[in-house]
Amino acid sequence: MNISQIRYFLETAKCLNLTKAAQNLFITQPTLGRQLIKIESELNVLLFIRSNKGLTLTPAGTVLFQEFSKIITDYDTAVEKASLASQCIDGTLNIGILDGLDVSSLIPDLISYFETNHPNIEIILKRESFFALLDKLNQNKLDASITFAFHLSEMPDLSRLFLKQSCPAFVVPIKHPLAQKETLTFSDFRDIPLAIVKKRECPSGVDLIIDSFQKYASFYPKLHFLDSMADVVLWVESGLRCAVLNVDMDLRRSEAVKLFPFKDMREVNNIELAYSNDNHNFALTLLKDYYAQKA
Repeated sequence: MNISQIRYFLETAKCLNLTKAAQNLFITQPTLGRQLIKIESELNVLLFIRSNKGLTLTPAGTVLFQEFSKIITDYDTAVEKASLASQCIDGTLNIGILDGLDVSSLIPDLISYFETNHPNIEIILKRESFFALLDKLNQNKLDASITFAFHLSEMPDLSRLFLKQSCPAFVVPIKHPLAQKETLTFSDFRDIPLAIVKKRECPSGVDLIIDSFQKYASFYPKLHFLDSMADVVLWVESGLRCAVLNVDMDLRRSEAVKLFPFKDMREVNNIELAYSNDNHNFALTLLKDYYAQKA
């Protein structure tokens, strides 16, 4: 059996109508009928029940439809990758990364992979604020973005790939009295203002923090709104404010702050790759394949 015959079978199984399937395959109905008979003869199984009402898949046909669909997907992917490799594609891949997010476990291996396997593709990395990430992704000024999952919920039409699990954390300046404690809870921040981005920057992030305080400590936190995540990091590292951030922030390497991963809640803030389905950059396909294989 060859790839063409597998495609003949799959299209017929989708349509359950020889005439329509033949039209979709751009072959004649008699040709399609002969090919299906050859397939059944080779496999020694009945794939379709034929009646005046049309075709019905047999149990064996149903199994083959599921398995052959996987084969064709893998085949098409392999052919596409080979085609890209043979063309020695030149191109640019623009990746936006959320301000302050530590991507040391995600980006270096990616760069190495592209340098080895696709040296003609230039990767450009750009730090962006919450708002700019989604705005530029929507306009195809960025091919992909790396940010927190809650942030991506603001644009549900984006496609997303899980990259790693991460945990929220309280972040306090090292000289703040709370830094002397072993653990922190939401209740510890009842009278302490927290640095946070303005709601325009990341509505879902602001709502998540407020909801968490109300859920776990039953009060509305005091919030000091700032223009960007870079400003939040600056205020915390300068010793001016505490914040609710994440263990996967660049701040974790700073000696000026102390991080306290959440202990009294199970929620996690996954880090994900996002991209627009309207973006047809060939390099994006390679990026998606790379992270999909790593997952």
